[in-house]
Amino acid sequence: MGMPYRGGLPGDGAPVDVFETHLRSELSDLIGELQIEWDERNVRTWCRKASGAQFPIVVPDWLATQQPILTGVALIHALEGLGFDERHRTQKVALMRREHTAIYVKRENNRLPLVVHPRFFDLSPQIAALGIALDRPITPYINSNLREFPVYSRPKRSNTSRIGLDLGVPGPALAPLVDLLDAGAFIETREGRVRIIGTSEAPLTERERLSTARIGQGEFRTALFAAWNGTCPISGIDHPELLRASHIKPWAASSHHERLDPNNGILLAAHLDALFDRGLISFLESGALLISPQIGDKNIERLRLNAVGAIDGLTQDHQPFLAHHRERFRR
Repeated sequence: MGMPYRGGLPGDGAPVDVFETHLRSELSDLIGELQIEWDERNVRTWCRKASGAQFPIVVPDWLATQQPILTGVALIHALEGLGFDERHRTQKVALMRREHTAIYVKRENNRLPLVVHPRFFDLSPQIAALGIALDRPITPYINSNLREFPVYSRPKRSNTSRIGLDLGVPGPALAPLVDLLDAGAFIETREGRVRIIGTSEAPLTERERLSTARIGQGEFRTALFAAWNGTCPISGIDHPELLRASHIKPWAASSHHERLDPNNGILLAAHLDALFDRGLISFLESGALLISPQIGDKNIERLRLNAVGAIDGLTQDHQPFLAHHRERFRR
């Protein structure tokens, strides 16, 4: 991490101090909530902020604006230089493919013209660290032309479309991004290395789908991220690394179909996922939060659960799973 605190931007021989950072496991729960800043009065003094407010991790302006974003034909040619082939084109997008990696290019968009699989919502902090632009908060890009990407459907939505994650990529960041996408298409499980992204030419097997759904990953997590707009409905937390794809009806009690059904899931912050998994919180049909007295009044206040109203987003398709969950609720 370069920090040009002596003034000016890096380059042209200007001095820059470099700091090597390591994530400490005991601070992992603070990802997205802890921000380290330079005090303007003393550039060698750290200021720490962790007062309970959300502090999203962002790319410094000086890094994000260093290089122009690749667009249109230039972006397509740059991807071809990395081994991608154009496989399909519509009026709005061009599909670029290299082995198992599919990328779409918006043909007439100069802001966030590159679209990747929505599974990479989870990699948004690493993507941003490359100096790549993306929306804050992260929201799905919806377009019916994204045929290689998952279906996006919501209650009261008349048409079924597709979702992706759109990005603005400077030239020097494109190759590192592709490397990140290649690595991110797989995940380590107890069964070994498993694909979490399929294609029309090589779709995921049922074993791969179930293996990743068991740990709240893969297409199950992607579907929940889209359905809940990447946000925990109880806490409002929207940092991907703090969110869990929670099964409502437990894995052990569910059929294969139920294990993959996004209606059997809610996107919850990690601490709320732990409560939900243990039956210490649940939901009424109205979406009102049920809170077990076993948590204790002081912990309920500390977790700010007593300020939560009914959540939005539950549908009739969730109700059979929620009824099963309420049977396990610890009264």
